[in-house]
Amino acid sequence: MDGLRDVLDSWTAARDHGSIRQIAGGFSGAAVYRVETGAQSFCLRGWPGGRAGLPRERILELHRWLAWLSSGGISEIAVPLPTVDGLTLASHDAQWWQLEPWMPGTADFDRNPSTVRLRNIVTALARLHLASERYVATPSGRQWFATRQSPSPAVNERLASLQRLSALRSATVPPTVFRANARQARLADRMAAILPQVAPPVADEMVALTAETVRLHPCLRDVWHDHILLAGDKVTGIIDPSAARTESVASDLSRLLGSLLGDDASRWETALESYSRVRPLSPIERRLVGALDRSGVILSAAHWLEKMGETTLDDRSLRRVEVLAERVSSLASRLH
Repeated sequence: MDGLRDVLDSWTAARDHGSIRQIAGGFSGAAVYRVETGAQSFCLRGWPGGRAGLPRERILELHRWLAWLSSGGISEIAVPLPTVDGLTLASHDAQWWQLEPWMPGTADFDRNPSTVRLRNIVTALARLHLASERYVATPSGRQWFATRQSPSPAVNERLASLQRLSALRSATVPPTVFRANARQARLADRMAAILPQVAPPVADEMVALTAETVRLHPCLRDVWHDHILLAGDKVTGIIDPSAARTESVASDLSRLLGSLLGDDASRWETALESYSRVRPLSPIERRLVGALDRSGVILSAAHWLEKMGETTLDDRSLRRVEVLAERVSSLASRLH
C-alpha cells in the first residue's frame, strides 16, 4: 500500500487517512479503493494505462462535465477533488489517479424492486440528462462531449458487430470452455446456437435507424443496476461514469432498464412514462431505446461467450450469464 499512500499525498483531504481497502481491479490497471479518514470516506480510482487507457484530455473533460452536473443540482454523482496542484488527476507510476467522495447507499434494486424505487431511479436519470443537454465542452473536449443533432453513434457501432455475428452459422465456442464446469459449458452451447439466429433481424432493425437523427449530448453509456445506489427508496449515487461520451439518452435508458427490468414490458412502460414526465422522449428516441436494448442483449451475450472460452467464471458471473441467456431466448421467441 506504500504506493497508494504516495498517491494520496496529492490531496490535502486524504493525507490524514486511515484504512485503504481495495474494492475492484489491480494496482497496474483500473483500480478502485475505499479510503477512510477521520472525517470522511473517499473513493480512489486508478485509470488503466497503455492501450486500455483514455487520453488525459478526455478524463479531464469528464471531470469538468461532472462538476457542471453537480453545479446544476445533480447531487447523485461524485465530483473528483482537486489535487494540491489544482488539477483533478494525479500521476503516479505512469498511471492517472483521481479522488472523489465515497457515495452512500447500496445497489440493491434487485432485492427490493418497487415501483417507487423505479420511478425515483429514472427520474434521477432524466434530471441528469436535462442538465447535460446544456453542457458546453471545451474546444479540446468536443470530440468526446459535444451536443448536436445526429444519428446515435451506438447504432453504427453495434450494427458492425451484429453483422459480423450474423455471418456465422453458429457462434464460436473455444475449446477451453469444455474444460470448465458443466454449467458453464451448457450455457456456452446454448448461446452459441442461438446468437447467430437473433443477430440478423436485430441488425436489420439497426440499419433502419442509421439515418435517424436524435438529440446527442454527454451520456453515461454504462449506467446499469450495480451503478445505481439507493438508501431506502432514495437514489443516493450514480457511480462510475468512466464510459461517458456523446450519445443519445436512449443508450442510457436501454442499458439501465434492461439491467433492472429484464423483459418485463409493463414495468418498462412505467419507467419510460416516469422518465418522460421530466424529459419527454421523441418517437425516434423511444424506438431507439428498444433497438439498443435488443442489440445490447445480443452483444453482451457474445462478449460473455468469448469470455467463457478463456476462463472459468465465478458463480456471480455465471448468474449474470444465465440471465442474459434467458433474455436471448426470449428475444428469439419474439423474433421468430
